[in-house]
Amino acid sequence: MRKTLLSLLMAEVPDNEKISLMAKEYGVGDYSRFHMDKGNECIMCGSCTSVCPTGCIKIEVGYGTRKIWNREFELLKCSVCGKHFITKEQYDYINEKCEMPEEPVCKSCKQIEIARKMMEICEL
Repeated sequence: MRKTLLSLLMAEVPDNEKISLMAKEYGVGDYSRFHMDKGNECIMCGSCTSVCPTGCIKIEVGYGTRKIWNREFELLKCSVCGKHFITKEQYDYINEKCEMPEEPVCKSCKQIEIARKMMEICEL
């Protein structure tokens, strides 16, 4: 798992000293199987912060915004509870890939809806 993550990071930022050092330490030599599309822009999903082996990537969360790499992203509200939870870029990306446009609904509200549906099914 570490080698795969380091291979992905090396494909994205091959000139980063810390990541290169870690890749060498873990024996990651060939990362050519990963092809990074440099045209893709950050959608502020936060994945990079959770897998960064150096802990250098930080997200600042404000009221209705997230900030990373000195870029600020607007957060959309859950259409059920009103909580800010997803960037517009991430929402648009997911809807484009899934081809299922829907109103933004946070994880908590989705879980409640699934539980209600399961209860209805079990009562039948």
